[in-house]
Amino acid sequence: MASVPTSKIAGMVFDKLTADKSNVTKTFCNATMNAVLEVISDCLVAGDSVELKGVGVLKKKKKPAGTARKPRTGEVTPTEAKRVVKFSVSKTIKDKLNCILAAVKK
Repeated sequence: MASVPTSKIAGMVFDKLTADKSNVTKTFCNATMNAVLEVISDCLVAGDSVELKGVGVLKKKKKPAGTARKPRTGEVTPTEAKRVVKFSVSKTIKDKLNCILAAVKK
């Protein structure tokens, strides 16, 4: 999946929200989404986890150094230790997805 800039995501989410759910302007929605994403990233940088009620939890995790293999050549290369963001989906969303999948299978 290609990387999408944060402002693009904010625009897409709030364009949908303004079109379907509320009477606020797109400019206000974009500013709000950018502020929310900035606060989330600041919290993660500080080492805090971020819980989005009904959506899931974002946590910072340390990933140790290791090795990776290039699939085409088979060459093994070292990887550096780094910090990554782990997202755990809420039970509410998992249940909704499983209900949809169960309905599709029938």
